[in-house]
Amino acid sequence: MLLDPDVRETNARGLAAQLAVMQAHGTIVSLDDVRGFVRGKRPPPNPMMLAFDDGYADCHDVVLPIVKKACAPAVFFVSTAYPDAGRLFFWDRITLLLRRARKTTLSLRYPRPLELDL
Repeated sequence: MLLDPDVRETNARGLAAQLAVMQAHGTIVSLDDVRGFVRGKRPPPNPMMLAFDDGYADCHDVVLPIVKKACAPAVFFVSTAYPDAGRLFFWDRITLLLRRARKTTLSLRYPRPLELDL
């Protein structure tokens, strides 16, 4: 369950466009390639690695088809700590609490003054 659907760097069309730019100006490498570079294998010009770090359903439903269509290797980091435990990750708990807040702003004093519009 994605509690904050607005947390993303781009949408599907934007991701496809970014992949096209990456492929036009560099070489998308796999995790195995990176392991080879660590062992001394020479990297290609402008190596880039695609990594997605949350493992939410949209990685499977949206990202994976785009990456496959582009024939680009990618790494998906899927957390294994809470999937079936009925617990939320801290970032999802914060989002849930902020969505349920009755206030329209949040004022913080530490570590520096900050006012957030909710």
